[in-house]
Amino acid sequence: MESSSVKLLTCLHPAAFALFSVALTFLLYQIVGGVASWFLIGGSITEDNTQSGSWITLAGQLLLMLVPTILLRAMIRTRLEPTKRRRARQ
Repeated sequence: MESSSVKLLTCLHPAAFALFSVALTFLLYQIVGGVASWFLIGGSITEDNTQSGSWITLAGQLLLMLVPTILLRAMIRTRLEPTKRRRARQ
């Protein structure tokens, strides 16, 4: 049994779903990732923690951009191939 939020996401138009996905990943990476980085680095970047900041950025990109994108793509059940074919014939 699917929850109502998953049903809402699956019935969205593909363009609306794409905008929702971009907004969600942007907020996750910028706000959650920024706050987490700020706390982990200690509020300022120095020569001592530059490499740590790079690793934190890599982890943030994987966890807060790639994983949500893969999960959101798994939620949508629209096949995009028929849409591409229709537009090509016009």
